[in-house]
Amino acid sequence: MDEKEIARRLLHNFGVRIEPEMSAYARRQLQRASAREFHVMGSDARTGVPMRTLIDAEQLRAAGADNSRVSEIARQTY
Repeated sequence: MDEKEIARRLLHNFGVRIEPEMSAYARRQLQRASAREFHVMGSDARTGVPMRTLIDAEQLRAAGADNSRVSEIARQTY
């Protein structure tokens, strides 16, 4: 998973908008086998208020699997 995909998943599934540097950090955390959860710093997607939140690594990985399946179905129907 690349940085753009991580940023998209965090925005869509967690409501957190992050910068490219934080996406690179999140990618490194996801690559670590022992990382179950990690903090990200960004902003609330609706209000823009700065925030720091704890992200469950497994939930982030699973969110992409669900979304990619939905996207695949949408492409097939249209």
